[in-house]
Amino acid sequence: MSSTSRLPKNVLYSFALQVLMVGIQFFWVPYLMHSMGREEYGIFALFLTISWSFLFLDMGVGSALMKFIPEFVERGEKDNLVHFARTGTTMAAGAALLGALVVAVLSPIFVLVTLNIPTDLRFPTLYTVLVAALGLGLNVIWITLASIPRGLKDFRIYFIV
Repeated sequence: MSSTSRLPKNVLYSFALQVLMVGIQFFWVPYLMHSMGREEYGIFALFLTISWSFLFLDMGVGSALMKFIPEFVERGEKDNLVHFARTGTTMAAGAALLGALVVAVLSPIFVLVTLNIPTDLRFPTLYTVLVAALGLGLNVIWITLASIPRGLKDFRIYFIV
């Protein structure tokens, strides 16, 4: 299958993924606001913002995978492709784990001292920070893993991952 014949399918898969993500957010945000309350949701949004800012822990591995995987495929270097993908994924997972641990360890100081959170919201805020730390690690790993099918230019796999 040539790259020009895959283009419409890949565009369709990419568009479907975007529609799915917007649809999930459209229903998920009101649900969270209703179940958490405005103050708790505000804290949750703050720490989601903070955790998204830590996505630099990807260290460009995802971009490198998207750049070099097609080159390995074109040259028929399957062993180099597998080695490169494993090394990149391991590096990103290690950085994500380290970042999540740092956020988790420093979160009590951040919540109790730096932000001066009211007493009745300290536990929910601390819990939210810990969930954000977990989300941080999972997002970095997701971005790296999703870069592999994107590098292969096969959005059917990307859509499943």
